[in-house]
Amino acid sequence: MIKFTPKRFIAMLELNDTNLTNLIKTDSNVYRSYFIPRYKMGSKRIKDLDYSYKKKISEKAIAKIFFGLVELGVVELTDKEMVDSCFRNDNFDALLPKDLL
Repeated sequence: MIKFTPKRFIAMLELNDTNLTNLIKTDSNVYRSYFIPRYKMGSKRIKDLDYSYKKKISEKAIAKIFFGLVELGVVELTDKEMVDSCFRNDNFDALLPKDLL
């Protein structure tokens, strides 16, 4: 299991002109529970998350997220290792649009 900050990932999605709902609606079976806590009191919404909240995620879930990102056009099919390293390092700067950097 890898720990990451869901708020950082969601911010990266928004900078790529998409959102978590669009990722969940892809055919890659990405679930909202990968990012939002199910059982933590008082934080069932994205806006309630802060940057101190960390969540564990499996390699299988990262693969599903990767295929969802490919479907949305955020990354290319050849960028699997880059997405994996972003989750391992908890740094999603490599996934930001090139015109923002």
